[in-house]
Amino acid sequence: MRIQLLFTLFSLFFATNVYGTEVDIAIQAPPGIDTDSEVVAIPTADGGFIYVNKTEALSTSLSLATRYEVEDAVYFELYTKSNPTELQYLAINDTESLKNSSFNPNNPTKILVHGWRSTGELTTLFQEAFFKVGAKDINLIAVNWQYGASTLNYIVARQEVFAVGGLVAQFIDFLVREGGLKLESLQLIGHSLGAHVCGIAGKNVTSGKIPKIIGLDPAFPLFSLNKPGERLSEKDAKVVEIIHSNAGRLGFSSPLGHISFYPNGGASQPGCGWDLLNACAHSRSYIYYAESIHSPTGFYAWKCESYEKLQNGNCHVKDANDLIQMGADVNNNATGVYYLETNGNPTFAVGRNIKGLSLTTK
Repeated sequence: MRIQLLFTLFSLFFATNVYGTEVDIAIQAPPGIDTDSEVVAIPTADGGFIYVNKTEALSTSLSLATRYEVEDAVYFELYTKSNPTELQYLAINDTESLKNSSFNPNNPTKILVHGWRSTGELTTLFQEAFFKVGAKDINLIAVNWQYGASTLNYIVARQEVFAVGGLVAQFIDFLVREGGLKLESLQLIGHSLGAHVCGIAGKNVTSGKIPKIIGLDPAFPLFSLNKPGERLSEKDAKVVEIIHSNAGRLGFSSPLGHISFYPNGGASQPGCGWDLLNACAHSRSYIYYAESIHSPTGFYAWKCESYEKLQNGNCHVKDANDLIQMGADVNNNATGVYYLETNGNPTFAVGRNIKGLSLTTK
């Protein structure tokens, strides 16, 4: 009995005093390495991968990309607290539709952009997170570019990013000019290819600097670290936040923004099993973010000393008491690389709990 009591007291002492010290966190599945190889793997419609020459693939697909008038095939769908499930269409330079809509310039505005072959699940998940569970007073505008993104050819969809991103920029300028949008209340949220659409939009907006872009596992195939003008980068907004959930595979591994979160190491995710097609891990970025909108538990993360150490399987934390939350409406002043753990099934948030904490405190 006495031994058990001593052990309990020791455990409590350690648990309450490890935070505030330097610690090492062992990473079981660290992120992979982004390579700018000329021969790259790209996803196929059946869930597999094929290898292509990057330069040839991008040059030959230009004639197929934007095979339609992008202005007529990209839809801006407005949802608010008063119309949480019934969309209202907005259009660039259509002031009448804007005037008759539920858009409220006094509320925060979130513009949501899906990725390749999305069928609406992203929008539905965020509708529920913001309005059904969270009951937020916001303008949620889903950018529906399924006509371009639904192609079976990933290369063509990747090339559509430029045109769609440019159109989103025009739409933002229209909301500022005609709708009274307060730019400081705007956030862009994009998954996979949609993250790069947000980046292109940020580069082209003329009304001012976008306050914040959230990139949810930004697509890696056929993008390059050395060409930030073609992808989401930290220069596209005042704050660029990234959640890496399939790092080095379908998503970028390298930190692309001011703050980068690597849940469970960033490469694979618990509960996804073998996940040979990587689709499960790739989708977890937006699933975690949507849950964070209304989570009472929170996705708390530790700041790692460097991305290089994280890649080597070790998150060295200089102050284990310095935690921030990953997700909605936080971290506007944070920078760096952060690690956190999640559950393998809903609810995914585990708060401040962490299993991989090493006992080798500094």
